[in-house]
Amino acid sequence: MGALMPWSEALAGLLMGFFGSVPVAGPVALVVLSKGLGGDTAGGRHVALGAGLGEGLLAGAVFAGMGLFIAESPAFASALHWVGVAVLLAVGAWFSIRGLASPAGAQAGRVDEPDQALREVLVGAGMVLGNPGMLGTWGGAVAALEGTGLVVSRVQTAAIFGAGVSIGVVAWFWAMLAALQRWRGLMNGKFMDALVRGVGITLISMGLYAGFRVLGS
Repeated sequence: MGALMPWSEALAGLLMGFFGSVPVAGPVALVVLSKGLGGDTAGGRHVALGAGLGEGLLAGAVFAGMGLFIAESPAFASALHWVGVAVLLAVGAWFSIRGLASPAGAQAGRVDEPDQALREVLVGAGMVLGNPGMLGTWGGAVAALEGTGLVVSRVQTAAIFGAGVSIGVVAWFWAMLAALQRWRGLMNGKFMDALVRGVGITLISMGLYAGFRVLGS
């Protein structure tokens, strides 16, 4: 039975990461959606990978019992929150000004900038790690999971749980990108451009709101 526990925790993390990423109201989902609409599927995958790594790290920390320690370290938490604010404002400004990019242009830019993939991974991770509510979200999720009696949160299997969460998050966003890649040709270009710019304005609004929250706290 003990040998089966890690698999149970990995599966629980995978399912929670996958279905927890389904709502499209979050900043990561909006960025991945915008990149998919612009034909930059590779860029969307990189952002999703960064988000998955960041969320797996946070989920694993909470599972190991370190979530409270992180939350109670004001300087560390504040630094993370400001990173999140900066990322939201920068990405929001980029989308609102640039609008819809052509797939050819996106791929050409990737050839000229070999470190583009790393920056996109860092953007995804920054949006997750800098989200003030993420620790609370995973704290409640892990508590609910423990309430089922199926798993027990502990340091020894925190990495396994976190890895499951990362895989689940990435799997959902990559599936969404695959769907967008298939159906994108049926959408009107002007509508998609307006949608991408609207996503940018939404991200800026999220960044400003998060910034005021950090200042208020």
